[in-house]
Amino acid sequence: MTDEDIHAFQPVPPAPPARRRRHWPWLLAGLVLLGALAAAAMATAWLGLSDAAQHGLHVQIDGDDWNSAFADGDRLQAHWGLALAGVILALTAVFVVVTVVVPTAVLLALLAAALGIGVVLLAVLAVAAVVLSPLWALALLLWLALRPRRIAA
Repeated sequence: MTDEDIHAFQPVPPAPPARRRRHWPWLLAGLVLLGALAAAAMATAWLGLSDAAQHGLHVQIDGDDWNSAFADGDRLQAHWGLALAGVILALTAVFVVVTVVVPTAVLLALLAAALGIGVVLLAVLAVAAVVLSPLWALALLLWLALRPRRIAA
């Protein structure tokens, strides 16, 4: 066998590294979807409030009536900006709750459950180690007795 025989074949190329799955596109898509749903909810609320502002809003609390229909258009224009600001503030609060508070609460609940399961498994393993300790001692003694002796050089 010569050197030419040894180098007759090309070496095998290394395997490509395994690709990691990235989760940020899914998170970004979820946030965009939530933003689109919030925009649709704001548009629906806008249309509903504009319709209610034209015809007036009638609220009845404990038998007392409150009607928001205004006789003149100036008072309606004065309160339109405040109503719009209130709706935008409420929808922003809902969006923050949906995108921040709910996922945080779910993650904390999952973390607490995982921590509880981990503590239980640790307790079970500790009990198993204590119960099986005579077998561990027997296995150690057998290993010490049957292992080959080292020869001093």
